[in-house]
Amino acid sequence: MKRSAVKPSSHPDRAPGMSWRDYLCMLLGIGAEIEHAQLVQYLFAAYSLGGDQVPAAKRHEVRRWQDMLLTIAREEMGHLVSVQNLLTLVGGPVCFNRRNIPFDTDYFPFPFQLRALDMETITRYVYAEMPPEMPSDASAEDVRVANAVVRRLKVPESAGRVHHVGTLYEKLIELVGDESRIPDETFRAGTYGAQASFAEWGKGYMPETAATLANPSLDPKLRRPYGRDAVAMEDRKATVVVAQMATRTDALAGLRQIAAQGEAPHLAAANVDSGDEPSHFDRFAEIWRGIEARDAARKPWAYARDVAANPTANPDLRRSPRHSWIESETSRSWAQLFNLRYRMALMWMTFWFRLSGGDSGAASRRLRGMVLHRIFGEMYNMKTCAGILVRSPLTADRADPRRAGPPFEMPYTLVLPESDADCWVFHRELLRESTSLCADLLRADRAPDSARALTVMQAVDSQGIEWIDRVLAGLGAGREGVRR
Repeated sequence: MKRSAVKPSSHPDRAPGMSWRDYLCMLLGIGAEIEHAQLVQYLFAAYSLGGDQVPAAKRHEVRRWQDMLLTIAREEMGHLVSVQNLLTLVGGPVCFNRRNIPFDTDYFPFPFQLRALDMETITRYVYAEMPPEMPSDASAEDVRVANAVVRRLKVPESAGRVHHVGTLYEKLIELVGDESRIPDETFRAGTYGAQASFAEWGKGYMPETAATLANPSLDPKLRRPYGRDAVAMEDRKATVVVAQMATRTDALAGLRQIAAQGEAPHLAAANVDSGDEPSHFDRFAEIWRGIEARDAARKPWAYARDVAANPTANPDLRRSPRHSWIESETSRSWAQLFNLRYRMALMWMTFWFRLSGGDSGAASRRLRGMVLHRIFGEMYNMKTCAGILVRSPLTADRADPRRAGPPFEMPYTLVLPESDADCWVFHRELLRESTSLCADLLRADRAPDSARALTVMQAVDSQGIEWIDRVLAGLGAGREGVRR
């Protein structure tokens, strides 16, 4: 199936006064935002699935869809970290940012929105991960799905709204491979050890408890508050790509591997051994077919909760037509706690890369390892909060069926203080705010699951505060981060 009529998405040109390395860093920053935006959208869609309204005979299928979305989200997280590695390699600033409101640009695959899974969202996901041309050996079923997706989106009329993920990576591969624009001295091999490795990051996506990840020395009585991951890894192979890079060759290989993971037909061309791993396109197409069959059924059944689109706990957006204000006070408190834990995860990730650039001794490695435990601990705390939010009412009206959902609202900044001591104080203040929010919620939400989760988060946060106090003491800083 040829789709040459679809216009490729454009990218910003190099502005006057911008070096080629600066331009490369800008495009990598865009790539990081794309990976971050896709990650949270896929997570939101996955969290929306399930519930008591799903017929018993269909729960295994819906669980599988959720599993596939979570697997793709894990792989997108690997892409996001790999982009940070390339930014580190060329001397650029790491970027964990993304835009906060629903938006669309020429180089993002589809307009950013937090939506429950439905035919519209899965259609966009399939199209964004489709190869520019379906290969000659593609199955008849894949071609049928691709044609149906194109018809639904009315391509090429919608080409300005839904684009292919790989387009930006093709631009990056072209630029990184051009020695006349990006000379060899741009690639700083000495940063290899400061980059994220699969041994550190990739294995962190295995099912585990939030408390154990956040603090391995936690009281054993608190180690299994949430149980195993709610959805096991799917039975087919999945690969989290965390690419470390020291040379131009490494950078090109990493970019090709990231680009190829979405579109299976491109894996061979990219010299990527996919084994039996289904691509993002394969997984999305399977979900698309399942929803298509459900929609064609005589009695369509519910596979997702009625989670509001673009939920917000920001009072400034209370009347925004693009957002769903979380009116219920208790639900809004959970949303605020979710936003805080999301902020902590992003700030810890940013800080981890700063620590990676310093001392490589045993003490420094242990410190980085503990920060990494905090990062994965916050990811599981976010998952716990999200699971409660998708079951919580959006409004105070009991007749309103809409649920709140995790807002994924970005903090006002991800910029860290100048000194490491001030960074530790900053993280400690966030933990203190979390303990306060948890205490307020414990008084407002007495449901057993909620109380158990909040109690554990409080315990982990308290131990985190004590740990930071010890780190500050080791740095020779007082309780407020000022050196003695």
